[in-house]
Amino acid sequence: MMIELPRVAVRILLFIFNAMLRLEYFPNNWKVAVVKMIPKPGKDLTKAESYRPISLLPTMSKLFEKLLVTKLSPILAERNCIPDIINLALDDNMVPLNKRIDWFKS
Repeated sequence: MMIELPRVAVRILLFIFNAMLRLEYFPNNWKVAVVKMIPKPGKDLTKAESYRPISLLPTMSKLFEKLLVTKLSPILAERNCIPDIINLALDDNMVPLNKRIDWFKS
């Protein structure tokens, strides 16, 4: 966890993240996921449908995204920039898919 990092490491990350925002730059290698196939229990391992893909993103990109979302979400919500249906999806992942589809159609 970031809490366990030495102060100097946190400062370096802060410098990097602030530079990324200032320069409007996101490293290309942070955009690439490694896909691992995980076998489903009790399935025939010779068939493709017996596996589920897991995308592993670089830790730095996930950390940057988490920090950015944490900072931007309250600002966007306060200014009503996020439609209510998206707020529902963020608060509760159980919003029925048909409600989301209806919102995007309108």
